[in-house]
Amino acid sequence: MIVEELSSQINELAIPEHTRKVVDLHLEFLRDCPDNSLDTITTIDFLSQVAQLPWKSSDKSVNPKNISDLPTVNIGQYVPDYMHRHLTDFITTYPISEPKTLDKIPVLVGPPGTGKRTLTERIAGVLNMPVQEIDLGFMTHDGHLFGTPGDSSLAESGALIKAIMDSGRPDTVIVLRNLGLAVEQWPDRGLDLLRLLTNYKSRQNFRDRFLNIEFDLTDVLFVIHLNSTDELPEIICDQTCLIDCPGYTSDMRKQLAITSIMPKILDTYGLDSTELMLGEDAAGDLVRDYAKEPGLSSLERILHKLVRQLAAKQARNEDWQGTIDSTILRNMLGSPSDRCVAINTAPRPGVSKGIVLSKTGASVEPLETVVIPGEKYFSLIDSRNTALYRVTDTAYHFVRSRMTELDISARQLYEYGYQIGHQIHPANQDSTVMGLAMLVSIVSILRDRSVDPELALVGELTLNGQLLGVTHLNHRLLAAERAGIRRIILPKANSDAVAELPQDLQSQISLVLVNDVEQAIRVALQ
Repeated sequence: MIVEELSSQINELAIPEHTRKVVDLHLEFLRDCPDNSLDTITTIDFLSQVAQLPWKSSDKSVNPKNISDLPTVNIGQYVPDYMHRHLTDFITTYPISEPKTLDKIPVLVGPPGTGKRTLTERIAGVLNMPVQEIDLGFMTHDGHLFGTPGDSSLAESGALIKAIMDSGRPDTVIVLRNLGLAVEQWPDRGLDLLRLLTNYKSRQNFRDRFLNIEFDLTDVLFVIHLNSTDELPEIICDQTCLIDCPGYTSDMRKQLAITSIMPKILDTYGLDSTELMLGEDAAGDLVRDYAKEPGLSSLERILHKLVRQLAAKQARNEDWQGTIDSTILRNMLGSPSDRCVAINTAPRPGVSKGIVLSKTGASVEPLETVVIPGEKYFSLIDSRNTALYRVTDTAYHFVRSRMTELDISARQLYEYGYQIGHQIHPANQDSTVMGLAMLVSIVSILRDRSVDPELALVGELTLNGQLLGVTHLNHRLLAAERAGIRRIILPKANSDAVAELPQDLQSQISLVLVNDVEQAIRVALQ
C-alpha cells in the first residue's frame, strides 16, 4: 500500500529522467523488501523526501515581483543613499534572464537586533519568494547542512534540503546565519558551502549526501547575515552585495519600544495598552541604562521579562500599576551595571576615548594613561590584544620622536614609565582606529591637560604621524550618540565619507576634521 501511494505521488512530479531511474530502482527494491526491516524504513524515508521536494517543471512560469512594495524595502535612515539605490537595483534586476553565472549574494551586516531579519522578509516579499533560515552556528560540521550518507548510523538529509522541503518551492530565500563560525570551526573550513555559494554548476548539480540525487538550487537566493564584515570570508568578498544595517539612535529605540515592541509583547500575554503601558521616562531609562546595544534584541528581551512578571502579578490578583515608570523599572530590574567608565565623569589628564567596532556593534572605549615613577617605556594592561599593543607602540614612539614639537621634556620620557589601561577585547582587530585616541591620552598625561569627557577621537596613526581614515562612520556615530559623545575628531581622509552621512545624524554630533596630529592635539587639549 505504501509503495503504491509513494509511486503515485512521485509520478505526478516533474522529476528529471536521471533521477527518475534512481527512484524507480528504490520503488522496485521496496516492493521486494520485508516489512519493518531497517532497509524498508530507510527506503521509505528516502522516497518520502523525494516526494516532498518541489521539483521544477520545464513550463514553470516565473512568479511576478511585487514591485509596488519596493518602497517598503527601507534599510534605515542612517545608511547612505547610494546603498539604498544599490539594494533596490539588485531587487529590480533579480534574477538575470540567463543565469550562466550567479547574481551577487546579499550580505546584511549589522549587530544583533538591527533589522536584518525584517529587511530580508521585505526583500523576499518584493521578489514573491518564501523565506527559510539556517543557523550554521549550531552545526559542528557540514554534514548538518549537506546531509549524512545513507551508510551511516546517523544518516539523514541536511538542513539545506529540509529548508527547501519546508518552503515547498525551488525559488526560496535561504538565510545563512553565523557563516564566520562555520568557516572558522568546520574541519574543511566550509569549503563545500563556499563553493555552493559561488559556483553555478555546484548549485545546478547539488546533491544532498543522504538523498544522493541531483536537485537544482539555481533558483535559490542565498542571503547571509553577519554581525560584522570581519566574519565574511575573503574568497567570496567580490561576489557579495554588502548591505549595512547600523542600528538606531537612543530616541528611535525609545519610540520603537513604546509604539512597536510593547504592543506586540502585550498581545503575547493577552494584555492591551489600556491595562499596561510603558512610560516615557521608563523607556528613556531602559535604552540608556539597561539596553545600550544598537539593536532591539536586548530591549525586546527586557520588556518581555517586565511584562511577564507584571502579567503573573495580575494572574495572582496582586496589586500592580498600569504604567511602568522609572521606579517600577528599577525595582524589577535592579540597579544598572556598567562595565565602562561613565562618559560624563570629571575630566582627568590621561583619559581619552575612541570608538571601535565589534561583533556586537560599535562602542565608545576609554583609554587611561598613568605615570609610573622609576619605570621606563610603557606597559599595556592585557597585552594579549596585539593590535592595540602595536597602536600603543606607534603612538609612544611617535611622541618620543617629536618631543620638541610636542613641548615634552626628555626627563618625562626617559625617567618615567606609563601604564595604559583599556577594556577592549583581545580579539578585536578594529583596535587600529584607536591610534589617535592613544596618542592624545599619552600627550594629555605628559602635559597634565585634560580631554573633554564628551569628546571621542578615531583615526589610525602611522609612525611618521600620518592619520588614516576609518570605515563604517554611521556605526561609530550612532555608538557615540548612545554614549553621550557630543564631538568627534576625525582624519581629513574621512571627508568624503562624512559628506555621505545623513544630515540628521551629522546634526546630532559635531564632527571635527583634522589634517594632522598637531591639529588633533590642539583641538583635544584646548
